[in-house]
Amino acid sequence: MLPQSNEQTPQNDDVFAFRLEMLKKELDFIDSSIRKIDDIGNSIKNWAILSWTGAIAVILGEPELYGYVVFSAIPPLLFMMLDAHWRKVQRRFIYRQGVISNFLNSAELDEAFQTRKLNFQIFDPFARKHMQHSDYREYVSIRRILVFPTVSLVYIGLAVLSVVIATLLYFIPPKIQGASVPSQLPLQTAPASLPTNP
Repeated sequence: MLPQSNEQTPQNDDVFAFRLEMLKKELDFIDSSIRKIDDIGNSIKNWAILSWTGAIAVILGEPELYGYVVFSAIPPLLFMMLDAHWRKVQRRFIYRQGVISNFLNSAELDEAFQTRKLNFQIFDPFARKHMQHSDYREYVSIRRILVFPTVSLVYIGLAVLSVVIATLLYFIPPKIQGASVPSQLPLQTAPASLPTNP
């Protein structure tokens, strides 16, 4: 008698076990990728703070550069865009993690164990299959990511500080040390001698 289509065979069991193992590996890969991008984000913040502090120190160290202090707001904003790019990549992983979570908590998984057939897209960590979905596009949108305090707060704060420092230097210019002292003191002349009576 031929096996029925729903009858379990060793080959079906092997394929099912392989797909389950690949699903576990995908989850591990996604988890490690999310953590790595968190580390990259922290590194970007550190570099942004370091470059901003260096720029401010150089500008404030040279009085003739005071007019350029407002341009120190640019590096933090560039670092913010770089951080947002990496957060977009991270949110693609997180979206896929959510898709897998929904599958693992659905009746489809119970059915898969009964039929030994896993009708689920395997190893799609970037969720490419969902790129056309509107909720996916909204979830990974740079516009949405830029409003997260964890992304924008540090960078916007540094840029605002640059503007505040530039405003203070414009309206309350500091007295440059030695500016009131002339570069050359006038020569001391000997007092005129008094005429003597003969």
